[in-house]
Amino acid sequence: MSFKKEFEECIESIRAIEMSFLIAKDLDVLLPTFFENNFARLKKVNEELKRIKNLQPGMDNRQNSIWQATKDKIVSKIQKEEKTFLPETVEMKEDKPFIFSNNIKNLGIKTEIQNYLTLNDRFLIQRDLFNDNAEFMDSIVNQLNTLNTMEETLHYLDSMFAWDWESDSARLFKEIVEKRFV
Repeated sequence: MSFKKEFEECIESIRAIEMSFLIAKDLDVLLPTFFENNFARLKKVNEELKRIKNLQPGMDNRQNSIWQATKDKIVSKIQKEEKTFLPETVEMKEDKPFIFSNNIKNLGIKTEIQNYLTLNDRFLIQRDLFNDNAEFMDSIVNQLNTLNTMEETLHYLDSMFAWDWESDSARLFKEIVEKRFV
């Protein structure tokens, strides 16, 4: 039985956690959503591991010990590897400013939706789509940050809201969310 999809989802969540920590370490600052997002990602990894374990037919103690040993080897390997996701030095060109979020995007790393929201966009979207409720908007945006694809994100939004995607605010919000996956 192949668990490729489940493993890929788990690995993606682990990489998102790792990237969040590397960015926080390199910038020497914690974003307001750092803990909330990483707790959500850890919860997702835990749920994915449980789902994989439950898909295992008739897992007995011997198989369970093999599973644990394999998991320990993988965790050990990840801890030993020293990957550098961010450049040591940044060349600045006068005609082209360095934009951190664009460079992360080029590495295939999903950044958080909050990074693409301007203050004006935030107020417009908050007013028109979230009934001017900042906490509710933040909780939905944080949930969207945990999703892996634009399809999942749109499905989640469609299941939660009955927005008219042709309205200016909904279209703007969708464009901002899409930037996370570009």
